[in-house]
Formats: sequence, C-alpha cells, structure tokens
Amino acid sequence: MSAAAVLLSGSGSLELTGASDRLYAWWSFSKTAIAAACLCLVEEGALSLDDVPPGSPATVRQLLQHRGGFGDYTGLESYRNAVAEGGDAWSRDWLLREADADRVLFAPDRGWSYSNIGYLVIRAFLEQRTGMALGALLDRKLFHPLAIDGVFLAETRADFARSEGVDGEVYDPNWVYHGCLVGPAEAAVRLLAGIVAGRLFSPALVETMVAAFPLGGLLAGRPWSKTGYGLGVMAGAMRGVGRVVGHTGGGPFSACAVYHLADAAEPVTIAAFAPVPDPDACENEVAARAKALAGRRPKQKRPG
Repeated sequence: MSAAAVLLSGSGSLELTGASDRLYAWWSFSKTAIAAACLCLVEEGALSLDDVPPGSPATVRQLLQHRGGFGDYTGLESYRNAVAEGGDAWSRDWLLREADADRVLFAPDRGWSYSNIGYLVIRAFLEQRTGMALGALLDRKLFHPLAIDGVFLAETRADFARSEGVDGEVYDPNWVYHGCLVGPAEAAVRLLAGIVAGRLFSPALVETMVAAFPLGGLLAGRPWSKTGYGLGVMAGAMRGVGRVVGHTGGGPFSACAVYHLADAAEPVTIAAFAPVPDPDACENEVAARAKALAGRRPKQKRPG
C-alpha cells in the first residue's frame, strides 16, 4: 500500500503512512464531494433534491443514489478500447450516444444501477445552476470552508500525471466524465470527516446523505458484511469493524478507499490509496487498519 491516513476526528490527530506531499487520484470518491456540494446548495436554498435536471428522467436525489435508471459507460467495449489506445476523451454528446443514454434501465426509484452517467448529468446541472465550473464550485463549497489545501480537479494529462501511479501520457482525465479530483491522502480523510461531522451542512442533511438504499451482504474478496448506497456514499458495515460510510474508487492505474467508522468509540476516518488498480485491496487495508486501531485502545473497565 502506497499511502494511508487515519484521522482521529475527536482529537484531530493524524497518522500518515507515506510522504504527506504525495498526490493521488480520488476516482469515485469524487462522487462524495459532488454529492456534498449538492447538499451545500440545498442548505442554502439554491437547489432541491427533488429538482429534475434538464434531459433527465430522474431527480437530483435519485441520480445521487444511482436510482435514476441510467446505465453506465465503463463496461462498453468501445469505451475501454478508446481509453486503452490513449486518445483524447470523446465529447459528452458522443459518449451519451455511444452509451445509448436515452434508453433507461428502469423507471426512477424502481431499481438501482451504479451509473457514472447519472453523475455526469449532476455535474452539468450544478455548473448550469451555479454558473461555476465544477472545480471552482468544490473549492468554494467544500475545501475552503474546511481549510483543505492541495486538492484540484484533474482537467489535463499534466494534471493527472502529478498523481501517484497515473501515466498522464496515456490517460486523459476527461474520460472520467463527472470529474476526478486529485489530492493528498490527508485531504481525503479531512473532507469526509468534515462532512459527517456536520461542518458543511446541517445534521439533518448529513442523515439524508448517509441513509442508504440496501444492496445486500457479502462481496467476494471484500470486507463488507452489509452494503448500501446513500447520496454519493457507500454505506453499510464491514466485518469486525461495524458501520462505515464513504466511498471506494479505482481506475486504470490506481485505487482508493475512504471511510468513516460510525461505530468507533472515538470518531475515526481512514483512507487508503494504492498505485495499482485494486479497489478491493484498499477496502481491505481500511478494514485492517480499523481493527488494528481498535486493538490498540484500552478496554473500558466495567463499573464495580
């Protein structure tokens, strides 16, 4: 594992493995940031979770929870081939035609299917509603209020090449159509810890974000005992760890897992990043560190 960060949210102390100045692609943990920005706008009254973005059959809430009916593009052979060839990303319109995005898999709220297209629609809606590019919006709503530095939206190959393990010569970050953030491991844990602590929007909206649509239980090779999805967060339980909320991500060159431990005696957020495309390993690293941390803590003495 290249780097991991453990933030003891109550005390503010941080344990970091690896150089603090290393940058990592956040991949689908970027969805958590996008959802958090939506909820900041909801708090301000500038957006409603029941708004329907232009061209979408579903509401903001349904899209954030992957219950809008859109399919995905990452499994398309043409998409995979184009990425492997190292060319520039297709235009948004080309992608939507290639993915046959007009054909929904189910009516909104009648199923669940992980969809990067849904988050592409959310990104376009946020930029249209606020008049701001996504990177600037995330800076204003998330990173500046939490005093988090060093995170940026990758928009060029040179941007992506700054992250550990990613070859900018052969990968255009715009293949991640909803946007991929790049930043330090510490920034990822501080962002998630700030979200769940209610430092960006009200506790009621935090509860709305983490309330999960149930998806099932065990996943082969992964530490989950219960799985679900909230608004931009994976929420469930890990074996020997308890309830967790956060997100896993991965791409052609690297992977990550960033989770808050809801059942820990002291608030704890853990992130793991690896310069190999193995999200399962990052989740297992988070679970292992959570168990090790619990083992280091002195047990509470029973009264009497």
